[in-house]
Amino acid sequence: MTAAWDRSQKGHYGVSPDNKLTRISAISRAAEGADLHVASDIATMIEVRLGMGEGLSFYNLKTVEQRDRVRQSNPEVAGRVERLLRREMDRSRSIVRDFRQAIEKIADVLVKDALIDGEGVRRILRESRP
Repeated sequence: MTAAWDRSQKGHYGVSPDNKLTRISAISRAAEGADLHVASDIATMIEVRLGMGEGLSFYNLKTVEQRDRVRQSNPEVAGRVERLLRREMDRSRSIVRDFRQAIEKIADVLVKDALIDGEGVRRILRESRP
């Protein structure tokens, strides 16, 4: 699934909802623009604006500030966002665990050559299948 975000609107980061959300902590407590804040904002859009979350409610939240406010004032939305972030964190950890050998090989190439092309990554992934 891929979504084309309108990058001209504040709060849309050019990231599709299926990207890995990798940092988790207290909802809405990270500095604006930090990874956790961006992940929380995207998760909020998934939950209350895009119809892809646990609930069926729709909030027309167009700005980062509006989405921050709804997470801070609505415990149900905050819980849904937290659960989504935790699920994606667990999924990310599983992917890293499963592909650790390939990740280390890619890192070795990057340390040695400072560059790896897509075909090089694909080759390493094929050779290191879990």
